[in-house]
Formats: sequence, structure tokens, C-alpha cells
Amino acid sequence: MSPRRKHTVSWIALAAALLAGVGALGARLFTPRAPTTAARANGDAAPTRSARTEPLALPIDPGSPDTSRSDIERASATGPEHEFVFTFVGGRPVIGATVAAFGTARLLDRDVTDANGHVHLACGERSTRLLIAGPNLAPDFRAVELASAPTRVELPGGVLAGVLRPLDARLDRIVSLELASDRPWFVDDGLPDAVRSAVQAEWLDPIHRTLQADAGGRFRFEGLSEPWSGTLRVGPECTLVAADPPAEARPKNRVRIGEARADLGLDVFQRPRLTGRVVDRAGGRGIGGLSVALMPRYAVTGGSPLAESDVPYLPTRTAADGSFAIWLPEAMRADGASKPSWPDLAAVSVRLREPGRTGHQETIRLAAEMRSSFDLGEFAFSDEVLEGVRFEVRARAGAPIRGATVTYGGHHADTDERGRVELERPLYGTPAANVAALGFRAARVDVPKASSEPIVVELAPTNRLHLRLRQIDGTPASGLRIALDRAAVFAAAVDDTAFAANVGLGVVEARPEANGDRVVADRAGELVLCEVNANVPIELVAVSAFEDELERFHVRLGPEERATFDLALTRPTSTLHCVVTDGAQRPLHDATLYLERGDSVVTLQSGADGTVEVPYATPGSVTFSIQKSGFAPSFDVERTVGVGDAHFHFTLLASRALQVRAEDRSGRGVPLDALRIAWDTAPEVLLQRLPASGYATDVAPREPARVEVQVAGATYARALGADESELVVPVPDHGRAEFQITFASNESRDAWTQRGTPLSVAVRDVDGNLAPQRAYFPFGSTAASLERLLPGDYQACFECSDADATRVPVRFRVVAEQTTNIALTP
Repeated sequence: MSPRRKHTVSWIALAAALLAGVGALGARLFTPRAPTTAARANGDAAPTRSARTEPLALPIDPGSPDTSRSDIERASATGPEHEFVFTFVGGRPVIGATVAAFGTARLLDRDVTDANGHVHLACGERSTRLLIAGPNLAPDFRAVELASAPTRVELPGGVLAGVLRPLDARLDRIVSLELASDRPWFVDDGLPDAVRSAVQAEWLDPIHRTLQADAGGRFRFEGLSEPWSGTLRVGPECTLVAADPPAEARPKNRVRIGEARADLGLDVFQRPRLTGRVVDRAGGRGIGGLSVALMPRYAVTGGSPLAESDVPYLPTRTAADGSFAIWLPEAMRADGASKPSWPDLAAVSVRLREPGRTGHQETIRLAAEMRSSFDLGEFAFSDEVLEGVRFEVRARAGAPIRGATVTYGGHHADTDERGRVELERPLYGTPAANVAALGFRAARVDVPKASSEPIVVELAPTNRLHLRLRQIDGTPASGLRIALDRAAVFAAAVDDTAFAANVGLGVVEARPEANGDRVVADRAGELVLCEVNANVPIELVAVSAFEDELERFHVRLGPEERATFDLALTRPTSTLHCVVTDGAQRPLHDATLYLERGDSVVTLQSGADGTVEVPYATPGSVTFSIQKSGFAPSFDVERTVGVGDAHFHFTLLASRALQVRAEDRSGRGVPLDALRIAWDTAPEVLLQRLPASGYATDVAPREPARVEVQVAGATYARALGADESELVVPVPDHGRAEFQITFASNESRDAWTQRGTPLSVAVRDVDGNLAPQRAYFPFGSTAASLERLLPGDYQACFECSDADATRVPVRFRVVAEQTTNIALTP
């Protein structure tokens, strides 16, 4: 090759190399990077990521809300990335959880944990707050110190998992479940708005969580603290029958769970669905977006053929094609039956309404007109439905009254600033409406059957007493209760409805009590009383939390007088600050506190942070009792209230599930005549006539007790340890006595079968002691039996009392596990 040709080739090769380098650089600069989280979720090694200038490019859990700079104030994530490793107690990785890092009320970065629980977050500050949440994970919010190596964060390891087991057929639907915890996942008071906006709002509910079982009926929820307890409710798609392991059944499809467990089995029956379709005309197009309300009516024997169920109208909406479907609630269940019953539908009432309109169209679809047992068929919807009834409420002078309450046909609403309101006209409505407003006399007006014009209602003003209550230091006396002698305060013509409507201005409570009425001041320490007796001296008494008298106020009003009084307390009071926690000092939500002093009892529920406040307490002794499901109760705890605010802390320990039963030598359960459990501090348990399964509860104090079991007249005493959850009392084997009546003639047999009163046999042992039970002969029967007799000698006397010696008793012997036959003569 000539030198010139070599030179030309060299230049071409150099140019090609330069072009290739530029192409590679361009591809690196302009080709979008594959999401690293998705790669790690598939089990690939997590690549090292360089510092990013736009953290919003991070892949986000699809269930998370779209968070842009417009809704979350976000710091520029220019700091170095840090690796975190999230595991549960025990070492399991936290997979698919949304993790958000926060500085001072600002979101720094967010990502989703991979298959190994790893996540990389751009957070340059050494002290970082982390929010960890997910659709099947108890949320956690904590502050961490960054380590030089990956920072490891350990979450509680409790798991609640299980499966729905249909008893009728293979599961053919997605079933929802609602989990309610006895204590908050974490105390969320004071979370910055940026923190709350980082994940779905329902993930941060402190107590409740909605789960969804998969196609196989399996469900799982992780991150529960231990010990843990709560309730699980099955959605409307199924009826809950039983739980395995056995748990306390609750009404409304709920089951009580005493601990986190991963092997929960729920036996369910799948509920049928009421289906139908709304069309513009017979066989026409479907109408979507309509409000539909259904009322099933069942056929009953010996009564009305259209007996309504005990549930209200079932609401739903039509789909785009006009179809609708709604789960049918369980109608009835016979005593002792485990399988629910959906009897044949006699008819279904169907209400159709357009959104935003008060009028509706109602149809009763009889069973003979349905396509099948639960398919209602088509409904032709007409736009010419009944219009609502319009009201205009004015004062006597003609000015509109805003906030007047109009009640008509089972519905009620408040008037707007023009004094107007529209209510639905019921198909079978009442002919009159009630109208009430604060500061005006309530009225009752007739409603014509058909009217396109608004009904004008004029209300006459009443007198009005406006109280502004203050404490000693001048602060508003919010929540202060005022005792009223209603006979002296209010006009005799005022009924309960008017009283409720005319005690207002933010009043928290207005309820009648045995010793008169109580009204409560609002947050500003104010309340209003209307329709007060005119020209009558009235005495108002401010009472403490325990019904002690604090102050007396005297007022007098004219017929239409509007007066305002500023009243101040002169007697000092205290505020009781109570907090209820578990043994690990975590707050307990919805614990019930009973505060007693004398004959006065105050009942309150603890909030999400476990606290309760009792204002206006006077000095003296107070007896506290605290109860919460899943925890051993605390009774009769005395505390002394002095001058100034008082702080009390109560701890409830997680209770144990307790079972006490009696067994014979073969291991069979024996019914109990009586059971007595005497605790050291808790109230005594005293029960009679228990079945062979004995006594079982998931709430029992963790303390020793003395147990006494009475079987067939004998008492067996045992000691129950503080940590024992089961006590089996062995008893001797028992026998059975069968009594047969022998007759001398057919006439005596006929007289026996026609007797009018039940008869019995009394049994005594050789010492003359009566057996715990008697043998009763059912009407017309010639046989009776007596169970659970201890082996030994007895004597039986037919229809004799303790003092009756006219009959000679029959002697017999009882042998364990055998039946002794005894012949008696009537």
C-alpha cells in the first residue's frame, strides 16, 4: 500500500473512532436510565447510583399519589445518597414498602424497597426522619442517625395472615377485609403536612386498615407490634361463620383476634348479589351514573307476603351500561344454625334517582317479575320523576332565616342564606313538615300533595338568653355544664324537638337527665337558651364533672327579650389529665374509663394518644376503673384530686385467653353446675350451668386465682397460676339414671298422658342430700333421665317433696359410665 493510501486510511479510521465516541457519549447523556428500583425488585444487584438533581424521577410505588412540586414542598436532593436496609424483627426483608425521608418539615427523597429490603435515598443530614408505609404494612415514623455503612432499620415483626375458606362453593370474588387495631400503629399527632402527603392517606390511619384477599382468599398484613390484638371484619361479599383457631365472634361479620398470627382461617359463605339494569325504555340503552337504592322483602309464613328486612335501603350506582349489583345482606339465621339463610325474595323496592336531584322514581319488583331469584331484570327510568318540596323560612318581619332545620318525610336539611331548602317528596310521605330555628318558635306546616311553588313558613321570634361563661383566670369555660330546672326555665308548650333545636350556638351536648336538663357550653364558653319562661326568676347552676355545685346564676327575661350575660366562676377547679398505656408504655386507643365519686359516674374513651381530659373536677377522692378489650381490666383504683391540674397514668396489661373445664377419666368434657374464680384484685367470676366446653374468655387478669368447680353436688378446688391459660379439673366418672313409668291398667296410662302439669323425680343420696338436678317427665312421656350422677347408692321418690312421706322411695345404685334403669309407679 502506498504512503498516500496509508495516510488516507488512517484519517478515515480516526474519523470513525471520533464518531463512535461521540455516539456513545450521546447515548449515555440522552438515553433515559432504566428505573433502578424495578431492577432490584426483580432480584438484580442494586447498581450504584450517582447523586441526582431531580429526585422526582425516582420510581414510585404505583399505589402512591402523584406528588409534584405543586403539592409537596421538596428540598433539592443534591446531597449524597445513602443506603438503608429495612427488615422485620427476625430478619425478613421489608419488600415493596414506600420509604420517605424528611428534613425539617420537607420531603427530601422517596423510593420503594427492593426484594432485599434495600432502598437508596438522597438525604444529606445525619439525623433523618423516615416514614415507612405500604398497602399491607403498619405505618412507622421514626428518626434515625445515619451510619457510615448502610443504615439498618428494624420494624415490628408481627404478621396477621390467613385465608378465606368458602363453605358453599369455590371462592368466585374478591373479598375486602377491615382490620381495626386496639392501639395505634404509631402516634401520628403533629406529623407535618409534607409527611402526610408522601403516601396514600388511608395508609396513615392510626387504627384502621382495609385489606383485600386475593383470588385464592389469602390476605396478609405485616409490621404489627407484639403483643397485638384487634378485630377483623369480613366485607359485604361474604358472611363470616367461624374462625380457626377459635376466636370470639362479634356481630356484623367481625371476629376478635387476641394476637398476631399467620395461620388464621375464616370460614365464610358467599353472599348472593342483587343485579339489574336501568334503561331509557324497554330493551333500550342503559343509563349510567344513577343512584340506586334497594330494599329486599322476603316471603314469611303466616304473615305479610312483603315482610321487610331489618336493613335500610342498600345504596349503589349504575355502571356505564346501566347495570348495577349489590351484595345481599344476610336475612336470618335459625338458632344454633351455622349456615346463613337467604330465603326467597318476595319483592324488592327499587329507588332510582339522578345525582343532584331530590326527586326519585320508585318501583316494587315482585318475585314473579324477576328473571331469577336475585336478578331483578330491567327498569325503565323516566326523567319525569317527582320533584322535591321547596321551603322558604322567614322571620315575622320578612327577613330570611339561615340555618333553620326543616324535617319532612324522614329527611331533614338546613336552609341557606336566602332561607331556602329543598327536600325529597316521599312516595308515601307525611302531610306535614316541622320547622325549627334558633331564637324562633318551632312551627308545623301542612304540605300539599302537589305544589310547584315554595312553601313559605314564617317563624315568630322568642326571647333568647346568651351566656358567656368564663373561668377564674378569664379563659372561656368551654365544656362547662349548666343544670336547668326545665319546668322553671322553659315554656310549658316547648316539646323535646323544639328544645333540641333551640339550645344552640355550638352546644356540644343537650340531654335530659333525672335531676333536670344539662346544657354544655361550646369551645368559646358560650351557649344560647331560647323560649325561656318570660318574667320568671330563673336559677342556673354550673356543675362540676362530678355534679358538685360550682356557681348559681339568677336571670329574668321578658317575652321577646334578647339578653347576654357574662358569668364567671369563683370556685377553683382542676383538670384531670389521664393517660392509658399498655405494658410497653404504648398508648391505648378507645380504652373506657369510669370515674366515680359518690353517686356520680363519668364515662369517657381514650383518644388515639391514649389520653383523656376531665375538666372542672373539684378536690376529693375519685375511683377509676379502666377496661379495654384484650387487656386485663383495672378496677377501683382510688386517686386524690387536689387544687390544680392532676396527672394520672394507668397501665393495662395484655390479658390472657383462659379456659376452665372439667373432664372425666376418659377425657370427655363434663357440664358444670357452677364455677367460681376468685382473683386477688379483679372481680370474682361466678357462673352456673355451664356446658361441657366449660368457661372460656380472651380477657383474664395475669394474676393467680382460686377456682372452684361444682359437678353433681361435689366441689373441686384448684389453684390457677398467674400465667396459666388452661385449667382442666379431673372429676370421677359419672353414671346415668333412666326412670320408666309402669302402669297397672290402660286407664291409668291414659290418665297419665292427659295430665296437665309436668312431673318430676327427686333423687337423694344415702345421707339424704338432694341431687343438684331433678328428672322431669315431658308431657305424654313415660321416661325421664338424670345425668351426671356420681357412683354410689341413691333413692328416688316420684312426685314427692321434702316433707312428703306418703310414698316409699325406690333405692338404686349408680355405676360409673353405665345407665341404671329404675321403675316407678305413678
